[in-house]
Amino acid sequence: MTCVIPATSKPEHLDDNMKAGVGPLPDAVARDRIAALIGR
Repeated sequence: MTCVIPATSKPEHLDDNMKAGVGPLPDAVARDRIAALIGR
């Protein structure tokens, strides 16, 4: 799981935050597995 932390003074953290929204989203099967793991 990725979570963006707004506001940082460290350039490497800014770089990580900028990449947080990049990449494929989980499909329905993966979403169900995630929900089961967090008890929903």
